[in-house]
Amino acid sequence: MKTAAQIYGEIVRRVLAPAVASGPIVLGRPFGPRRARLAAEAFGESSAESIALAREIGEGIEQALVERVRRFSPMDAGALGSGLDGPTIALAAHLHDAMAAFHPDLAGLFRGSARTEVIELAIEAMVAMPPPSTVREALLRHAWLGTLPRFTLSRVDVSWWTGHDTFYGQEPPARLLAWPEVRKVVRAERKVPALRLPELFDARVSNALAEPFARALAAFFAASPLTDLAFAGRLAPPFTWTTATRTLVATKAGNRLARRVIASSEEGGRFAREAIAATRAPEAASITA
Repeated sequence: MKTAAQIYGEIVRRVLAPAVASGPIVLGRPFGPRRARLAAEAFGESSAESIALAREIGEGIEQALVERVRRFSPMDAGALGSGLDGPTIALAAHLHDAMAAFHPDLAGLFRGSARTEVIELAIEAMVAMPPPSTVREALLRHAWLGTLPRFTLSRVDVSWWTGHDTFYGQEPPARLLAWPEVRKVVRAERKVPALRLPELFDARVSNALAEPFARALAAFFAASPLTDLAFAGRLAPPFTWTTATRTLVATKAGNRLARRVIASSEEGGRFAREAIAATRAPEAASITA
């Protein structure tokens, strides 16, 4: 059985490090709320194992994190501190689980409605998470997690003269693509951002998981208010004001930071500003004017 420090390292390597360094996220077996909590608690421990893991992981992504933070705030590495905290680790694990519930390779692990239960557990854990208590925490949470909803997931359908197969997040074996004219090979690929993940799957899977996945995304955005504002122009789940976003933009520093984050989003923030303004909340005018 893996130790808490090992689970922490796995979450960082599979989700957080790729999110910051623009590498491929590795979707695998769900971590689950208990293991995510253990990993979050392991962060900051002074054991030799956790220190070694922190050093190994930190060397590769610290500069990338600093560069991302500096896009929104002139914060140097010293002011950044450790740059990671327990809630961010747990939130990354929970969003991973909501996405991993779709993966067809996990079918053997579950029975009946267990895929939905995986997402529901992730939702419950994210809803229970406290929002960032400071502007710095909000910035760091967005710096780590802000690219995850934009990550692209792919589906490749391959048909040939005697059959067909589908591959999610990976290339088909070369043998299936060999002799395309003779074997009448047809390769069709589709890519969607994580926000539209259910669209990659057939109606049976999509119909069962689309609604809970939308609630999982809403819970994720509520836990990372800057990310919520940056993606306010999304179609689903629609943007609504939360306690976290209201609290953030109510401060001068938070309002200024929110403006910068929104300006860095799609189309220079046009879609986000339009969605925020459409809420007709007092906060909307203060960050879209």
